[in-house]
Amino acid sequence: MTYKNIIINLLFGATFFNHLHLLSFIPQHNKPLLLLLFPIFLLYIFRYKSPFSYSLILWIIGFFFIVFGAIIWNLFLGDFQYYYPEIIKRMISYLVLFYFFYVGIIFWQDRDCISNKFYPFFIIIGLIQVYSFFDLPFSNIFNNIFNKYLISSFGTVGSMILFFEAEPSYVAYLIIFLMVFYEKKNTFIWIAFSIMTISVRTTMISFLYYIKKRPLRYGFIIITALSIVMSITQVNYSVFSRLKAIATFQTLDPSTYIRFVNNSIGLQIINDYPIFGVGPGQYSTYYSGKYLLKYDTREIHELQSGLDKKTKTADPYSFFLGIISELGIFSLLWILISFIFLFYKSHRKYLIAILFLILMWGYPFGKPYIWIILGYIYGEIKFNNYNNNKRDQLIPVNK
Repeated sequence: MTYKNIIINLLFGATFFNHLHLLSFIPQHNKPLLLLLFPIFLLYIFRYKSPFSYSLILWIIGFFFIVFGAIIWNLFLGDFQYYYPEIIKRMISYLVLFYFFYVGIIFWQDRDCISNKFYPFFIIIGLIQVYSFFDLPFSNIFNNIFNKYLISSFGTVGSMILFFEAEPSYVAYLIIFLMVFYEKKNTFIWIAFSIMTISVRTTMISFLYYIKKRPLRYGFIIITALSIVMSITQVNYSVFSRLKAIATFQTLDPSTYIRFVNNSIGLQIINDYPIFGVGPGQYSTYYSGKYLLKYDTREIHELQSGLDKKTKTADPYSFFLGIISELGIFSLLWILISFIFLFYKSHRKYLIAILFLILMWGYPFGKPYIWIILGYIYGEIKFNNYNNNKRDQLIPVNK
């Protein structure tokens, strides 16, 4: 294995370890192992002269013009004083986002260097957790290993498939990452694992991407079959229960209600501060200081704590709502232009549509998978354009 292969595989392997106990000293918002390997990333850039696209640089500069415009506007005209620690954290989050994006470009350029052994490795990890899921003999040994050394988890590892993540919902990003990178291999195994995460997001995203060739037909068949089975049997599957509660307007479970409140507040902020938003990292200040007072907290700890302690770390459960509420309408234009470019230039239109939906209903700051996939798609576009231009230069022109 060459030196270049070692670096690429080290970076690729690091994407899977986001919640190691050894990383607990890094703030919760951003602590993937991939961040600690930033010096190795720089070594790769300078050693192998990975090209920077001028259009990409201008795209990033344009975004930060929007960020600084929102900061200056709200510094003088905002309704609340700035909470500066959140500005700093949010700015770092933006930089981390672009770092992950460029890692995705590198993965596309050097995809042949990535070891095929990662694929069976993750299947083995999943099967070990399936074994623990059913509480088979010696499951406690595996649970202890995962809980104490591998995953700084919010849940019990033995009750769901978490791989190396902290929450089942985050596994959605990991699974679609694996399905994209190993699209030429059998991906049905990821569907089986996603069902056992007991996560609405993970299950739905996995199914959506798996049925990409005929989404409407297979989607209708699967949903109809599951609905009938769940309705006529006594099987209690929380994904089905939560979806049914949302679709039939039954009482929302606490997790869904929290998302409803946070996203509703995000929409209200956008309506009240449409031009420059409330400033980067300042959603939480307006959330707890102005808008949350209007909602029934239903004695849910997360919402009640936001009122009592005036939290400074709240976010909507939507990347788009979060960024638009903090940066305003110009950030919306920036997002739309970015996705229109990718959608128009790439043949992966179905995947891009799924990623767009994920960012509408998820807030994956600090999670590398979505940004790496977007960088991977961008790298593919640039590579195809380069090949097309090179081929055109080789075709003789008839005079």
